[in-house]
Amino acid sequence: MTKSEYIQVGEFFAKDKKSVYRITKLLSKKRLNEMDVLQSYVIGKDFKKGLNKNTKKITLNNQLVLITPIRNSDPDTFRCFSLRWAADKNQVYHYAKPTKKIDPNSFEHLITFDPIFNDLAKDKNFVYNINVLRKVRNADAESFKILNKYWAKDKNHIYCIATQKWERKIDAKTFSVLSLETSEAEDKDYTYIAVKGVDWFYKGKVKRKRKK
Repeated sequence: MTKSEYIQVGEFFAKDKKSVYRITKLLSKKRLNEMDVLQSYVIGKDFKKGLNKNTKKITLNNQLVLITPIRNSDPDTFRCFSLRWAADKNQVYHYAKPTKKIDPNSFEHLITFDPIFNDLAKDKNFVYNINVLRKVRNADAESFKILNKYWAKDKNHIYCIATQKWERKIDAKTFSVLSLETSEAEDKDYTYIAVKGVDWFYKGKVKRKRKK
């Protein structure tokens, strides 16, 4: 097989007719230190682990990389949803690694609010945020749905995607978003808006204002 038969999928995967492969970029130590969090994670922790007798060194999109075949992968059904989530019929990939913790048959990528720390997905059992497979606590996975970039809900409560918090004081039965582009929303008594914290929406909050 020649290098031209490999197809890159997303940032960290390639595939051919036989397998899905993990991409590891070959860079100098100086350049590695300048890389962002995601790339440092993939290369820094996985470089040595990725070296095996099946690993191939190729040039892909004018970059020298290692491609390592991923066991049990299915290239025909493989899809990359974001920097953090991918899946095929056999397994779900988290941080470019297969995980057995998520059911591939019911897996659904929901929304990317922030590609590093706030990227939601779910299966039949749980709703997940991206950071170390952290579950959205107390979420009902079956009824959990996205309303817009800032808000989601399940059958019981409203979840603010921006702040990653449940807003239990909001009346879920009458809650609705006022815009698909902003965090403006309302229930029967109040209007709401998500306010940024000192570090983007981390430590942010939801402000409410009583209707007149």
